[in-house]
Amino acid sequence: MSKHFFQNATLRLVLLKTYRAYARSMVWRQGPKVFINSIPKAGTHLATAIIEEVPGLMQSRLHVEMWDIHKGPEAVAPIEVFQPDIEQFRRMLATVRPGQIATAHLPWHPGLYEVAKEMGFKTIFVTRKPEDVERSTLYYIKGLRRHFMHRRLMEDYQTDEERLAAVRQGIPPRFPGDAALVGTNELRERFMGWAQNDEVNGSLVLNFEDIVGSRGGGSHAARKTAIGAILRHLDLEPSETLVNQIDSRSADKKSFTFRSGKIGSGAQSA
Repeated sequence: MSKHFFQNATLRLVLLKTYRAYARSMVWRQGPKVFINSIPKAGTHLATAIIEEVPGLMQSRLHVEMWDIHKGPEAVAPIEVFQPDIEQFRRMLATVRPGQIATAHLPWHPGLYEVAKEMGFKTIFVTRKPEDVERSTLYYIKGLRRHFMHRRLMEDYQTDEERLAAVRQGIPPRFPGDAALVGTNELRERFMGWAQNDEVNGSLVLNFEDIVGSRGGGSHAARKTAIGAILRHLDLEPSETLVNQIDSRSADKKSFTFRSGKIGSGAQSA
Protein backbone atom coordinates (compact mmCIF):
# COMPACT_ATOMS: atom_id res chain seq x y z
CA MET A 1 0.00 0.00 0.00
CA SER A 2 1.37 3.42 -0.92
CA LYS A 3 2.78 6.00 1.45
CA HIS A 4 0.25 8.46 0.03
CA PHE A 5 -2.55 6.35 1.51
CA PHE A 6 -1.20 6.87 5.03
CA GLN A 7 -0.46 10.57 4.56
CA ASN A 8 -3.95 11.29 3.18
CA ALA A 9 -6.20 11.02 6.24
CA THR A 10 -9.46 11.39 4.30
CA LEU A 11 -8.65 8.66 1.77
CA ARG A 12 -7.47 6.37 4.53
CA LEU A 13 -10.65 6.88 6.56
CA VAL A 14 -12.94 6.22 3.59
CA LEU A 15 -11.17 3.02 2.59
CA LEU A 16 -10.97 1.72 6.15
CA LYS A 17 -14.67 2.38 6.72
CA THR A 18 -15.49 0.54 3.51
CA TYR A 19 -13.43 -2.47 4.55
CA ARG A 20 -14.90 -2.42 8.07
CA ALA A 21 -18.42 -2.56 6.62
CA TYR A 22 -17.37 -5.50 4.44
CA ALA A 23 -15.85 -7.34 7.42
CA ARG A 24 -18.93 -6.75 9.61
CA SER A 25 -21.17 -8.20 6.93
CA MET A 26 -19.52 -11.63 7.28
CA VAL A 27 -21.91 -12.94 9.92
CA TRP A 28 -21.44 -16.55 8.80
CA ARG A 29 -17.73 -16.76 9.63
CA GLN A 30 -16.34 -19.28 12.08
CA GLY A 31 -13.10 -19.54 14.02
CA PRO A 32 -11.42 -17.74 16.91
CA LYS A 33 -11.69 -14.00 17.47
CA VAL A 34 -8.25 -12.50 18.08
CA PHE A 35 -7.43 -9.32 19.99
CA ILE A 36 -3.87 -8.07 19.42
CA ASN A 37 -2.80 -5.34 21.81
CA SER A 38 0.60 -3.69 22.00
CA ILE A 39 2.61 -0.72 23.05
CA PRO A 40 2.62 1.63 20.02
CA LYS A 41 5.50 0.79 17.65
CA ALA A 42 6.22 -2.50 19.40
CA GLY A 43 5.33 -4.70 16.44
CA THR A 44 1.57 -4.68 15.85
CA HIS A 45 1.96 -4.97 12.08
CA LEU A 46 4.55 -7.71 12.33
CA ALA A 47 2.36 -9.80 14.64
CA THR A 48 -0.75 -9.18 12.56
CA ALA A 49 1.06 -10.16 9.36
CA ILE A 50 1.78 -13.54 10.92
CA ILE A 51 -1.59 -14.13 12.55
CA GLU A 52 -3.68 -13.23 9.51
CA GLU A 53 -1.95 -16.09 7.67
CA VAL A 54 -3.50 -18.59 10.09
CA PRO A 55 -6.11 -20.46 8.02
CA GLY A 56 -9.61 -19.09 8.59
CA LEU A 57 -8.48 -15.73 9.99
CA MET A 58 -8.82 -12.29 8.41
CA GLN A 59 -8.44 -8.67 9.42
CA SER A 60 -11.52 -6.89 10.72
CA ARG A 61 -9.59 -3.58 10.48
CA LEU A 62 -10.96 -2.58 13.87
CA HIS A 63 -8.19 -0.74 15.70
CA VAL A 64 -8.86 0.79 19.12
CA GLU A 65 -6.78 3.64 20.55
CA MET A 66 -7.18 4.71 24.16
CA TRP A 67 -8.85 8.00 23.21
CA ASP A 68 -11.46 6.12 21.16
CA ILE A 69 -12.95 4.80 24.40
CA HIS A 70 -12.05 7.59 26.83
CA LYS A 71 -14.93 8.80 29.00
CA GLY A 72 -13.64 12.34 29.38
CA PRO A 73 -13.68 15.29 26.97
CA GLU A 74 -9.97 15.10 26.11
CA ALA A 75 -9.03 14.04 22.59
CA VAL A 76 -5.32 13.42 23.24
CA ALA A 77 -4.10 14.03 26.77
CA PRO A 78 -1.69 12.81 29.46
CA ILE A 79 -2.24 9.11 30.02
CA GLU A 80 -3.06 9.56 33.71
CA VAL A 81 -6.45 11.09 32.78
CA PHE A 82 -7.46 8.05 30.70
CA GLN A 83 -10.78 6.62 31.89
CA PRO A 84 -11.91 3.71 29.73
CA ASP A 85 -15.57 3.46 28.81
CA ILE A 86 -15.97 -0.29 29.22
CA GLU A 87 -19.33 -0.45 27.46
CA GLN A 88 -18.03 1.51 24.47
CA PHE A 89 -15.16 -0.97 24.24
CA ARG A 90 -17.66 -3.81 24.37
CA ARG A 91 -19.71 -2.27 21.55
CA MET A 92 -16.63 -1.90 19.38
CA LEU A 93 -15.51 -5.49 19.93
CA ALA A 94 -19.05 -6.70 19.16
CA THR A 95 -18.50 -5.68 15.51
CA VAL A 96 -15.73 -8.28 15.14
CA ARG A 97 -16.96 -11.57 13.69
CA PRO A 98 -15.60 -15.05 14.45
CA GLY A 99 -12.44 -15.69 12.48
CA GLN A 100 -11.43 -12.02 12.55
CA ILE A 101 -8.63 -9.99 14.12
CA ALA A 102 -8.89 -6.71 16.02
CA THR A 103 -5.91 -4.63 17.10
CA ALA A 104 -5.39 -1.99 19.78
CA HIS A 105 -2.99 0.22 21.68
CA LEU A 106 -4.63 0.18 25.11
CA PRO A 107 -3.04 0.55 28.56
CA TRP A 108 -3.67 -2.21 31.04
CA HIS A 109 -7.08 -2.07 32.68
CA PRO A 110 -8.70 -5.15 34.22
CA GLY A 111 -12.12 -4.14 32.87
CA LEU A 112 -10.83 -4.13 29.28
CA TYR A 113 -9.18 -7.50 29.73
CA GLU A 114 -12.31 -9.00 31.24
CA VAL A 115 -14.53 -7.76 28.40
CA ALA A 116 -12.24 -9.27 25.76
CA LYS A 117 -12.12 -12.54 27.70
CA GLU A 118 -15.88 -12.59 28.28
CA MET A 119 -16.53 -12.03 24.57
CA GLY A 120 -14.37 -15.00 23.64
CA PHE A 121 -11.33 -13.19 22.24
CA LYS A 122 -7.92 -14.80 22.24
CA THR A 123 -5.73 -11.98 23.54
CA ILE A 124 -2.17 -11.49 22.31
CA PHE A 125 0.12 -8.81 23.72
CA VAL A 126 3.18 -7.66 21.76
CA THR A 127 6.19 -6.08 23.43
CA ARG A 128 9.62 -4.90 22.29
CA LYS A 129 12.92 -3.57 23.65
CA PRO A 130 12.31 -0.03 24.96
CA GLU A 131 15.16 1.58 23.00
CA ASP A 132 13.79 0.22 19.72
CA VAL A 133 10.27 1.41 20.55
CA GLU A 134 11.69 4.89 21.18
CA ARG A 135 13.52 5.11 17.87
CA SER A 136 10.64 3.61 15.93
CA THR A 137 8.26 6.14 17.47
CA LEU A 138 10.58 9.02 16.59
CA TYR A 139 10.92 8.07 12.94
CA TYR A 140 7.23 7.27 12.62
CA ILE A 141 6.23 10.75 13.81
CA LYS A 142 8.92 12.37 11.65
CA GLY A 143 7.70 10.56 8.57
CA LEU A 144 3.95 11.01 9.05
CA ARG A 145 2.98 14.64 8.49
CA ARG A 146 -0.62 14.06 9.60
CA HIS A 147 0.50 12.86 13.04
CA PHE A 148 -0.83 15.23 15.70
CA MET A 149 2.68 15.73 17.16
CA HIS A 150 4.66 15.93 13.89
CA ARG A 151 4.90 19.70 13.61
CA ARG A 152 5.67 20.29 17.27
CA LEU A 153 8.34 17.58 17.39
CA MET A 154 10.04 18.96 14.28
CA GLU A 155 9.83 22.63 15.24
CA ASP A 156 10.36 22.63 19.01
CA TYR A 157 13.31 20.21 19.00
CA GLN A 158 16.30 20.87 16.77
CA THR A 159 18.12 17.53 16.60
CA ASP A 160 17.13 13.88 16.57
CA GLU A 161 18.87 13.45 19.91
CA GLU A 162 16.57 16.09 21.42
CA ARG A 163 13.55 14.56 19.72
CA LEU A 164 14.45 11.09 20.95
CA ALA A 165 14.70 12.38 24.51
CA ALA A 166 11.29 14.05 24.11
CA VAL A 167 9.77 10.81 22.82
CA ARG A 168 11.24 8.93 25.78
CA GLN A 169 10.20 11.45 28.43
CA GLY A 170 6.96 12.67 26.86
CA ILE A 171 5.83 16.04 25.53
CA PRO A 172 3.46 17.81 27.93
CA PRO A 173 0.53 20.02 26.90
CA ARG A 174 1.39 23.73 26.62
CA PHE A 175 -2.02 24.81 27.88
CA PRO A 176 -5.24 23.15 29.09
CA GLY A 177 -6.71 21.08 26.28
CA ASP A 178 -3.49 20.98 24.27
CA ALA A 179 -2.32 17.64 22.86
CA ALA A 180 0.33 15.70 24.75
CA LEU A 181 2.63 12.87 23.78
CA VAL A 182 2.95 10.14 26.38
CA GLY A 183 6.59 9.19 26.89
CA THR A 184 7.63 5.68 25.95
CA ASN A 185 8.90 5.04 29.50
CA GLU A 186 5.47 5.71 30.98
CA LEU A 187 3.70 3.87 28.17
CA ARG A 188 5.61 0.71 28.97
CA GLU A 189 4.70 0.93 32.65
CA ARG A 190 1.03 1.45 31.80
CA PHE A 191 0.83 -1.34 29.23
CA MET A 192 2.78 -4.18 30.81
CA GLY A 193 -0.17 -5.42 32.86
CA TRP A 194 -1.30 -7.14 29.65
CA ALA A 195 1.75 -9.37 29.95
CA GLN A 196 0.31 -11.11 33.00
CA ASN A 197 -0.57 -14.62 32.00
CA ASP A 198 -2.86 -17.08 33.77
CA GLU A 199 -2.92 -20.73 32.84
CA VAL A 200 -6.45 -20.74 31.47
CA ASN A 201 -7.33 -17.70 29.35
CA GLY A 202 -4.46 -15.27 29.81
CA SER A 203 -2.73 -13.23 27.16
CA LEU A 204 -0.10 -14.79 24.96
CA VAL A 205 2.95 -12.52 25.15
CA LEU A 206 4.93 -12.12 21.92
CA ASN A 207 8.30 -10.42 21.88
CA PHE A 208 9.17 -8.52 18.72
CA GLU A 209 12.67 -9.97 18.93
CA ASP A 210 11.24 -13.50 18.73
CA ILE A 211 8.89 -12.94 15.78
CA VAL A 212 11.05 -10.75 13.54
CA GLY A 213 13.14 -13.68 12.29
CA SER A 214 16.69 -13.87 10.97
CA ARG A 215 16.19 -11.21 8.31
CA GLY A 216 15.39 -8.76 11.09
CA GLY A 217 18.35 -9.67 13.24
CA GLY A 218 16.59 -12.36 15.23
CA SER A 219 16.43 -16.12 15.04
CA HIS A 220 14.47 -18.10 12.47
CA ALA A 221 14.05 -20.90 15.01
CA ALA A 222 12.64 -18.45 17.58
CA ARG A 223 10.20 -17.10 14.99
CA LYS A 224 8.92 -20.59 14.18
CA THR A 225 8.63 -21.40 17.89
CA ALA A 226 6.56 -18.23 18.34
CA ILE A 227 4.30 -19.19 15.42
CA GLY A 228 3.74 -22.55 17.08
CA ALA A 229 2.84 -20.78 20.33
CA ILE A 230 0.33 -18.60 18.46
CA LEU A 231 -1.33 -21.66 16.95
CA ARG A 232 -1.58 -23.39 20.33
CA HIS A 233 -3.03 -20.21 21.85
CA LEU A 234 -5.70 -20.32 19.13
CA ASP A 235 -6.39 -24.00 19.93
CA LEU A 236 -4.86 -25.16 16.66
CA GLU A 237 -2.35 -27.92 16.06
CA PRO A 238 1.10 -26.41 15.27
CA SER A 239 2.12 -28.92 12.62
CA GLU A 240 5.49 -28.33 10.95
CA THR A 241 3.76 -27.89 7.59
CA LEU A 242 1.40 -25.21 8.91
CA VAL A 243 4.14 -23.37 10.81
CA ASN A 244 6.33 -23.28 7.69
CA GLN A 245 3.42 -22.10 5.57
CA ILE A 246 2.59 -19.21 7.90
CA ASP A 247 6.28 -18.33 8.23
CA SER A 248 6.88 -18.10 4.48
CA ARG A 249 3.64 -16.31 3.58
CA SER A 250 4.04 -13.63 6.24
CA ALA A 251 7.77 -13.05 5.82
CA ASP A 252 7.61 -10.67 2.87
CA LYS A 253 4.68 -8.54 3.97
CA LYS A 254 5.39 -4.85 4.33
CA SER A 255 3.50 -1.73 5.33
CA PHE A 256 4.29 1.96 5.50
CA THR A 257 4.63 1.78 9.28
CA PHE A 258 6.58 -1.47 9.38
CA ARG A 259 9.45 -0.76 6.96
CA SER A 260 12.42 -3.12 7.46
CA GLY A 261 11.63 -4.38 10.98
CA LYS A 262 15.01 -5.09 12.52
CA ILE A 263 16.21 -5.54 16.09
CA GLY A 264 18.24 -2.53 17.18
CA SER A 265 17.10 -0.56 14.15
CA GLY A 266 14.11 1.40 15.36
CA ALA A 267 14.90 4.06 12.80
CA GLN A 268 13.85 1.61 10.14
CA SER A 269 11.12 -0.39 11.78
CA ALA A 270 7.85 -0.08 13.63
